[in-house]
Amino acid sequence: MAFTGKAAGLATATVLLAGLLAGCGSGDSSAQAPDPGAMGPSTPSAATSGSTEPSGPACTQVWKGGSTLPRGYRGCVTSAGWVKAQVYQCSDGHRLVTYAHAFYASPGRSISRAATTLAKDDGFQHTMAVCGA
Repeated sequence: MAFTGKAAGLATATVLLAGLLAGCGSGDSSAQAPDPGAMGPSTPSAATSGSTEPSGPACTQVWKGGSTLPRGYRGCVTSAGWVKAQVYQCSDGHRLVTYAHAFYASPGRSISRAATTLAKDDGFQHTMAVCGA
């Protein structure tokens, strides 16, 4: 079965969205990064004995609608620990980063906050389709 470029991009975006939604499973909620309106797709890294967790900016300071996502963003810190960046590599070479099922941005660009969740947000759905990751 052959896909056209547009169909392949849409199929890829659908698969990525399904993967994003699969991260919404139930688990120990204390292991996920808290957010004022939603739980994060990434879980804080578990500390291993003798290792030091990465340090970085507080998630609440980074992920604000309308703020700019730092170009070198690798993750952020919550009271539960380090939350690694959830990154999607787009077909045109740029990256799309999401946080807490509610925020998304490309590094160096303005952060958008979904009115509901990313899975239900038309703006995010369009961005993922264009991304063609």
